[in-house]
Amino acid sequence: MNAYLMLSLHSQTLNNHSALELNQITDTIATKFCEHDWWDFGQGWKNLLNNLRLVIQPFIFFNLLKPWLGVFA
Repeated sequence: MNAYLMLSLHSQTLNNHSALELNQITDTIATKFCEHDWWDFGQGWKNLLNNLRLVIQPFIFFNLLKPWLGVFA
């Protein structure tokens, strides 16, 4: 999946505009993401890409460490 598709799929959720009609669960999660120290509140595509990286990185790192947890557990 390329970066443009990832940004276009997540742009509405990550921008979290007040005019956007989101359900309660999505709104709560998006609010939690915005509390991160490195969250970028800009409106450009680079800002969205950086915010998407913040959201995706913990999942990626966990999956990289998961096989090693089986070795040491």
